[in-house]
Amino acid sequence: MKNLPATAQVAAQQGSYLADCFNRMEECTKNPEGPICSRESGRHRFRPFRYKHLGQFALLGGEQTATQLPSHWLSIGHSSQWL
Repeated sequence: MKNLPATAQVAAQQGSYLADCFNRMEECTKNPEGPICSRESGRHRFRPFRYKHLGQFALLGGEQTATQLPSHWLSIGHSSQWL
């Protein structure tokens, strides 16, 4: 199991993943066995959760911020507050 940051971004993605899994469970003809369930006999395969980092913002005080985006782009100062 991989450690993920304790942020709302992670929680929102996990919630969306779980909702999708629960919706697919209703479509199964038999009780699914979680991530190891196969598509045989009408069952669905549940892929493991994968976190997609969408970036981070941090307030530095005053009108300055620091921004980190997924493409390893970093901005610090007044310009990053416009992103």
